[in-house]
Amino acid sequence: MFTFLLILFVLACIVLILAVLLQTGKGGLGEIFGGGAERSLFGGAGAGGFIVKVTIGAAIVFVATALILSVMYSRGIRIAPVPQVPVSPVTAPGGETAP
Repeated sequence: MFTFLLILFVLACIVLILAVLLQTGKGGLGEIFGGGAERSLFGGAGAGGFIVKVTIGAAIVFVATALILSVMYSRGIRIAPVPQVPVSPVTAPGGETAP
């Protein structure tokens, strides 16, 4: 569950970044990097409504997963990098237990 939420969180971050960068600005550097091409891609009116909805959805998923992950992490639910295997004490040849 933690891994799924972490992957969802990272995907929401990427979508949110892209959605913000695709939004129509008031000119400036956005036009240099192809900001004007979105009008021909999404129709004459642009992608204003669609991109705004994607941005809002990604922001909601981002905030929700951030809160859930922080609560899970604070309660001690973490990913174990290697499966935890119980270790029995090692006995020396003389019969003594090693510390």
